[in-house]
Amino acid sequence: MKLKLSQLKPNPFKKQISKGELNKEQVDKIKANIKELGFFGSLPVFKKGDDFHLIAGHHRVQALKEVYGKDFQVEIVISNYNEDQVFRGMVIENLTQRTNDFMELNQNVVAIENYLNGNKELLTTLRDSREVQGNKLKHLHKQDLDKATSSDISFWLDKKSAKVLSHDVINNHLNAHHKLDPDLLKDVEKKHNKENHGQGDESLNQTQAFILSGLDREEQKEVAKVLKETREQRVRAQGKLISQYKKAPEEVKQRIKKGLIDLADINLEIFKDDQTKKYKEIQKEKDGKLRIIKTGEILDNVKEEVINTTKALDKFLYKVKAINFARLSWEDKKQENEFKNLIINCKKKSLLWTKILERIEEEIEDGV
Repeated sequence: MKLKLSQLKPNPFKKQISKGELNKEQVDKIKANIKELGFFGSLPVFKKGDDFHLIAGHHRVQALKEVYGKDFQVEIVISNYNEDQVFRGMVIENLTQRTNDFMELNQNVVAIENYLNGNKELLTTLRDSREVQGNKLKHLHKQDLDKATSSDISFWLDKKSAKVLSHDVINNHLNAHHKLDPDLLKDVEKKHNKENHGQGDESLNQTQAFILSGLDREEQKEVAKVLKETREQRVRAQGKLISQYKKAPEEVKQRIKKGLIDLADINLEIFKDDQTKKYKEIQKEKDGKLRIIKTGEILDNVKEEVINTTKALDKFLYKVKAINFARLSWEDKKQENEFKNLIINCKKKSLLWTKILERIEEEIEDGV
């Protein structure tokens, strides 16, 4: 069956995504394909009264109108869908076709959450069907029992697997919507490209948005500035640094937010802060008297440890060189990769030691 484009009405749920507005860039891409190859597909629709409504394909319809005009006829496939199927059909196409559009992805996830929250019977049925009424809901607060979770959304999208959208992705987008400062959410890149992460773009990317949503809203803007200014611009590494930041002493957090130290140095600062506290504890005696430290004895012990450590390192390097020579005859690529990773890890550790020792040397010279 064929209908004119002008006879096709939008999905009733479309206005919940981007306020019903279409992505011009997406329309232009489809137009370019149509001009080059033509249009041979069909459009999924459902009938409501005397009207035909799209289930999905709104961008295709707009592209066809701009190329051929509103009277152009297209093949349609009529589905006898209920409200739930109509909504699912639309969001699944959105989620699978435009996975790189952060705002669209976010709005679709939130739209599903709102839909399930507004359909309590459906939400209860979803949970009953996967037997989560017991232990899996015990962690929820009483007031949250009637609210859709990321697990509910994932199961509603795909009852057999998480092929449409993983639980973690859904959870990240819900956190960004509910917990991230609204100004920061607007600042997030609309388009993200994993290859471009860490190249100094002034706007937040989606991974940084997810990282920040795990912090208290009062400090999110300050830490967003820290993420933009740190010399460590790999977003995965930033995630690990923020995990350390959450556990850091308040004094270290304040120094980072004030720009006195780089976020990339947080592990070193935490170590330094910890050592300072231990040093202060050592200085105190039960009666409040200062404890006398036998510096000469400590130095002698350190000298002995340095000699033993140097010998051990020399033996280690000799073995590494021997393995490297034997490597030329290896045929097992896995062995070679394991050896390479071992060298990389040793190198990282030695660089960390060097940095700490250089800092101590500077403090000695400065009389700190």
